Amino acid sequence: MVLPWGYVLEVVDTRRPGKEIHVGYMNIFFKTKKQAIEYYAAWNPHMRSISNGWSDWDPETYRRYIIRQDFGIEKTIMPFGGELDLPTIVGDETTYKSFAELKKNFP
Repeated sequence: MVLPWGYVLEVVDTRRPGKEIHVGYMNIFFKTKKQAIEYYAAWNPHMRSISNGWSDWDPETYRRYIIRQDFGIEKTIMPFGGELDLPTIVGDETTYKSFAELKKNFP
């Protein structure tokens, strides 16, 4: 049995009515769903909360974001603001920027 490492944001394109196209997964890890919700809210104040597990489609980018369990998914999409400009999420949890950083904290 493979256990999830945490959570990741899936990115889908909504430009084609009635059909969402998978774009990829963001290259950022979340230990909890709450972290993913807070991260999305920090970068998307113009959008409703993603607390139900998925966002509305963004009228600026035509993208929707879905919280998924991470089972070692290949991540190809840069995080909001780029990897070097990640917001600090307040709380007891840690946001990991890369697989190497995640691996250091989980033996």
